[in-house]
Amino acid sequence: MPIEATPAHIQNRRHLRRASRFVVLGLVAASLGACQSLSQQEGFLPDTIRSAGSVLTPRDYPDLTKIPDAPTNLPSQKSWAELQAGLQASANVLEANPSSKPVAANEIDQAWAKAEQQAIEANAASAPAQQNAAESDAWAAAARAKMEADIARLPPT
Repeated sequence: MPIEATPAHIQNRRHLRRASRFVVLGLVAASLGACQSLSQQEGFLPDTIRSAGSVLTPRDYPDLTKIPDAPTNLPSQKSWAELQAGLQASANVLEANPSSKPVAANEIDQAWAKAEQQAIEANAASAPAQQNAAESDAWAAAARAKMEADIARLPPT
């Protein structure tokens, strides 16, 4: 019986089938290795990936119903833009005056000071004392005498 030559397109299909089998086997082996490495380094992975890795087995696909929903408290584009603007403003302040330090958040927000100021202004005892010119002169003379007495008590230089 003579050996018949097979056409090239049939030979190519055979090679493609063989190559695809090796690719599939390689992918299966890689996924098994990935599952094993997931279980070994589980402590370093986020919760979503850890829970996905917990349902993987070498012979089946993960049960996608057990994967938790994506977190909803991630920063939005607006909050990232506000953070960037704040950092840029701090950088501009530092660039203008290298010896300055960044302003703390409680120093920027002075709303608490308004309530304190209103409490002081509402208290009658905190009102400024009204003095006439003679009382002011007497106070100034007494303050000057006290200061001179304090200076006289200093040791000689």
